[in-house]
Amino acid sequence: MRPISQRHSVISALSALLLCAAAQVGSAQGTAGRCAVLTPAAVSSALGVTVDAGKPIFDYGCSWQSSEPHIIVSISVGDAAKYKTWTGSVLGVKKSSVSGLSDDAVTGTLGSLTSLWVKHGKNAFQLRVYGVSDPTRQLAIEKTLARDVLKQL
Repeated sequence: MRPISQRHSVISALSALLLCAAAQVGSAQGTAGRCAVLTPAAVSSALGVTVDAGKPIFDYGCSWQSSEPHIIVSISVGDAAKYKTWTGSVLGVKKSSVSGLSDDAVTGTLGSLTSLWVKHGKNAFQLRVYGVSDPTRQLAIEKTLARDVLKQL
């Protein structure tokens, strides 16, 4: 039988290992939840092309993409503080309010890229469409997808 100090060391090491494993599972579940806010069918319908299953973006978002034409839709999920950061002043970004989506929504355009930021209670999210050259069409797709996301919140 091992001395008490060795048993405590082994128990401490096993406890630390279990805590790390539990944290990784929790993080993976949170990431998977980001991809659950939109289905590939909803994204495909909004784009008019078929997309693959969502792929996690670190622990804060998800992206879906089509092969031909190559289009990517991404969502980043945050809170009211993140919304304030997203919608803050950035040189060159033309912003305007978007009505009818939720508590607050803003679109920002820089060159040919349009972003849509939506705040809903304590939740917020950012949608972007890459590979669609027309900013007006990008925004229309983002609004459609935002309505789908809002149904999940």
